[in-house]
Amino acid sequence: MNIFSTVKKKLFLSATIVMGLILFICSICSCSNNAPQLREANLTVIFDYKSKDSLPTARMGVFVEAVSNQKRIDSLKVFAKGSDLIWESNNLLLAENEEQKYLGCVNLVMPQNQEFPAGEYTIEFQQYDEEKTEMKYVLSYDKSFYNAKTEQVASLMNKNMGSRMLKIFDADKKVIYYGPRTYEFSTARGIWNVYSQAKEFQEIWISGNKSVICNFPIEKVEPGV
Repeated sequence: MNIFSTVKKKLFLSATIVMGLILFICSICSCSNNAPQLREANLTVIFDYKSKDSLPTARMGVFVEAVSNQKRIDSLKVFAKGSDLIWESNNLLLAENEEQKYLGCVNLVMPQNQEFPAGEYTIEFQQYDEEKTEMKYVLSYDKSFYNAKTEQVASLMNKNMGSRMLKIFDADKKVIYYGPRTYEFSTARGIWNVYSQAKEFQEIWISGNKSVICNFPIEKVEPGV
């Protein structure tokens, strides 16, 4: 092998390495500029009932509509303005339908069962590359639900333009229906008449502005009832 072929080979290898580095750097730059697009933040106070005669426990759900690249989000923090309350979660949920995708969590709780403050919240999302995105939301809700048993929920929800919803589950706990609790579903027998594979159901109330959700206890579908 002569000296010229050796030089050409070294130049080719150097050029290949340089081109590889350029492509690698470009890929990094393109990823960092491809930040997730988020909009329409929502905070909801969720009241869970263990029995019809008990008062509920409360937790907060926070979701934003994720327009694109929602999988780049690693964690979120929620700050209540005017207080030292901070929640953090890296166990994020992705909820979606045919038109929209939502990212967030539903397990934020207050210390010592206190009430969630109304007012402005800041939601901070952190990406895997540690870039951050902030959104604001003003939570306004009826705090009467903290002291309401299931028999009082319908009246409170009517004042808050609420909707009565229903979830129906099969033997594998899979949701086979979610929608309005219409007259045909007013009893367990009515549910079974439409869904013979139904094993359990749950009534859910949602306020008009979606600031409150009430989850009633799960009940068995008993065709004779």
